[in-house]
Parts: sequence; structure tokens; C-alpha cells
Amino acid sequence: MRATLFAALFACCSLPMSTAFADPARVPPAPQCLDARQITDTRQVDASTLVIASGASQFHTVTLAGECPALEAASRQQLLARDGWVCGGPNEYVQADQQRCPVAAVATIDGKTFAAMARAADQAAGAATLDTVQVVGPQRGQGFRGSPSYCFAPRYVRSWASDPQGLLVEVSRRHPGGHGWYRVELAGSCPELARSPEVNFRSQMDIGMICGNPGDVVLPTARPEGFHNSGLGGISCQVGAVYPVGKIN
Repeated sequence: MRATLFAALFACCSLPMSTAFADPARVPPAPQCLDARQITDTRQVDASTLVIASGASQFHTVTLAGECPALEAASRQQLLARDGWVCGGPNEYVQADQQRCPVAAVATIDGKTFAAMARAADQAAGAATLDTVQVVGPQRGQGFRGSPSYCFAPRYVRSWASDPQGLLVEVSRRHPGGHGWYRVELAGSCPELARSPEVNFRSQMDIGMICGNPGDVVLPTARPEGFHNSGLGGISCQVGAVYPVGKIN
């Protein structure tokens, strides 16, 4: 009887889950609310904090009422809330196997903050990236991996545009992670990008993804018409940061 009543009162959604059955007509009851039915990615930042991506590149932090160490070892995590909306109100929980951890607060964050927190969570879990080091002998980046939370795969790039902040990159729907657009911030000025109709991306770590790791660069690859004697050959633009952004209109 208790389980039946609980199922009637709450909608529960595993972390993460596909957006294939998301209802676009759902309207959040408050601006900070997270739709647990549209979760695409989640990370545990610490024993009482989760960072979550959902829907069309919307990002949230979920703060628990206290530490919930069961999250780290849980084989399955779920968000439990009335109608699937997690807003930081009463009777909202993260369930880790058999333990329910009450939700204390939910807040919206931007894509850059989400990417930084997700990356820090991966590093804490052992997927660390390193500062620039000198390597003697063959090196193909073993031990490094990328996540669509803060990386994109160049083979899925559909289009790009340069602006004063760097690049906006559109990726194919086949790209994992559910994010359609990424911001690529540069580590310095690179005016050549505005003059080049084509670019390539190169990862020094040879992981097939651009994440803002040391050695990740954007390469202007073609000379615009009229640039007869000032070619762009050999120029590379250092990538400083990568993070998902919402749909660009």
C-alpha cells in the first residue's frame, strides 16, 4: 500500500534519461524548476550537490538537505517529485538505491558553469586532465577522455560562426549528450578566424574531442578571396574553454 501511494503522488525519473518522450508543452511551476522527465546528463559534485542538464540545454544545481554518501556507490539514482518538477520544495528526493535524500534547493546555472562543475566532478572521480607536461616517447593520450558535458567531437560539426568571444559551433543531432550548440572560447585574440571561411579543430591529446585541454586549437584552413599575399598557413588559435549553450536563434 505504501509503495502504491508513493507512485500516485510522485513522478520518478532515473538520472540521466533520454528526452525522446519529453513533453514540450510542460510549463515549470517556478522559474528555477527542473523537469526531471527531460534529464540528459548529471554529475555528483560532492556529497550534497548534483549538477544536471535537461531539455534544450538547460542547466541546474540540485542541493540536498544534507550529505548523501549513498549517491557515490548507488547502482541507480532517481529524482522523485510531484509531476516530475523538482523546485526545491518539500517532498522532493534523490533516491540512491534504497536511500532517499531530501532536496533542499534547485537553482539555474549557465552552460559554462555546468561544464566547469561537470569537469571538476569527472576529475574528482579519476578522469583527470593535466596541466601541460613534457612526455618522452610515444603518447596518444591514454587515460584522458572527453564528455559532451564540456567537449564536442569535430566530426559532428555542422556549422560555426566567429564573434568577439570566439566561436559558436553547431553539432549534428547524432552528437552524444543532447546539446546542439557549443561555445568555444579562445585563450587569446585570433582575428584570422573572422577572415577564414573554413576551420579545422585539433586535439593535442588525440581523444577525438575538443574540450579546452592544453593543445586544443582551432586552425583557419582557407584563405578568403583577396588574401593573395597574407596567407593563414601555420596559424592556430588556442582553445580556452568549451561548454554547451542553448539553441541559437
